[in-house]
Amino acid sequence: GPGRGSGAASLCAYCIGITGIDPIKYNLLFERFLNPERVSMPDFD
Repeated sequence: GPGRGSGAASLCAYCIGITGIDPIKYNLLFERFLNPERVSMPDFD
């Protein structure tokens, strides 16, 4: 599909063609990936 997981909300991933979802168009938040309360290291899926 065009995008799924935390990477779908990344503008950088969209710009370089990793995902087909424009996060600005769909008002997606990137906080699922960059969350200061997250204990483990972020992963991009």
